[in-house]
Amino acid sequence: MPVTSIKTVRPVIWIPPGVRSAYKVEVVSGGNVYDITGYIEQAKIKQTLNPDAGSFEITILNPNDKFKGIFSADDKVKLYKDYGDTATTLRFQGVIESVDESNHRVKLKGKSLAKELLDYTIAGTYTDQSVSSILLDIISKVNDEISEDFTTNNVDTSGSGATQTISISFNHKSAWECIEMLCKIANYDFYVDENKDCHFFAEKSVNNDYDAAVHNFNILKVKSFEEDASKVRNKIIVYGATVDNIPIVYTTSDAESINNYGLREEVINDGSIETYEEAQHRGDAELILKKDPPIVGEIVTTLLVGLKPGEMLRVSYPQGGIAPSRYKVLEFEDTIKNNSIPQTKIKLVKWKPTLPQIFRDIYMKQKETTQLTNPHKLEHVYLFTFDDNTNIAELTNLEVSDGYLIVSSGSSSGTMITAARNTGNNVSKFELRAEGDNIAGNVNYYVSVDNGITWQSVSRNTLTTPTSEGNQLKIKVVLNSADAKIDTLGVLYST
Repeated sequence: MPVTSIKTVRPVIWIPPGVRSAYKVEVVSGGNVYDITGYIEQAKIKQTLNPDAGSFEITILNPNDKFKGIFSADDKVKLYKDYGDTATTLRFQGVIESVDESNHRVKLKGKSLAKELLDYTIAGTYTDQSVSSILLDIISKVNDEISEDFTTNNVDTSGSGATQTISISFNHKSAWECIEMLCKIANYDFYVDENKDCHFFAEKSVNNDYDAAVHNFNILKVKSFEEDASKVRNKIIVYGATVDNIPIVYTTSDAESINNYGLREEVINDGSIETYEEAQHRGDAELILKKDPPIVGEIVTTLLVGLKPGEMLRVSYPQGGIAPSRYKVLEFEDTIKNNSIPQTKIKLVKWKPTLPQIFRDIYMKQKETTQLTNPHKLEHVYLFTFDDNTNIAELTNLEVSDGYLIVSSGSSSGTMITAARNTGNNVSKFELRAEGDNIAGNVNYYVSVDNGITWQSVSRNTLTTPTSEGNQLKIKVVLNSADAKIDTLGVLYST
């Protein structure tokens, strides 16, 4: 008789360390630490990937004005979470941006520690450098401007996306926007953690083996995977540079996407685009990325404690259309309410449009700017166009004629000294610019910050630190040839 073999198939069920989660919220203000956990009416704390930044909004009860006048902008908010009865592990840290004291409550709103990357701008050109080295330089530039440094312990520098060699320029874009472009090129994710450490890693390369979202265990609510049509853009209009009063413009659209989701336009203004072909490449690349919606889902669980943005989370909810698998965490929000179970709302990504390699190459070659007009981010300018003698204090054997500073007839050289510009505070750095005819090798330039007591010989287009202190800025030029003509002269400076 035939023999039948019966095998018992045991399903894999992921069990997180626990359902019971503990949390603690503190505010650090003026060197003091305030535990506000017991006073929370409602708190929402979101952590997410670039191009978005983490944020928080916390409302606490304020009986007898206990917290009146204590908290202010730039104070730190800290969230601790652990499975069990006590919370000792720091999971989020943010910076307060606004404080509202009304109705016997205090409302605190702010952003994650990524805030300074949003606030600080980058001006610079990178030629034939790896994506990761550019990222590290951007973070280093931000660190030069702030007192608390970002660290880069979790920046991947060896992966295929991180080692791509590109050339790109940024002209006063926020560091956060620059990093967004690098993420697109490398197909990487980026966020800043609770210790101000930067994480830059290949998409879907980091697994979370600590937490899980499991049916009949810790999932409270499910919104099944569906298209996020809000992200769709199916008509792209690109405006480039204007050439002789004629703008470069290119428009592209996708009929199928318009039919499915309605017309959704996006206008891109990029003055670095100098040809119709460049505008076409940019528009086609943007359309490929945006004509189809990402597939996203949303689940609400009891409070997960170890989750980080971009991680691949183990999720199982078959009855809700979510098959047991790992799904990328786009963002998550912890919600704490008085007398309620703390929860975590997680946005998961099942699929999103990706940038084909041919268009990735276009992004890598795309010029962000054709000319960096102020690469050192100087704040003011003392400018002379020589339409007249305005702000010129002394002319010796020189004159202003037809929009130029020139040597007077019958002379072979001469000197001009400007009136003093009161800069308010002491000049900290400056750069002299000059344009004209036959000026290379025929003009000497000097700058004084102390009203002409001390003159400093300088070169054009060179960032310079004053050798003396002062807030009375003067410029002196010496023309050594009758053929030299200065059309425009100026000093960019910061105080």
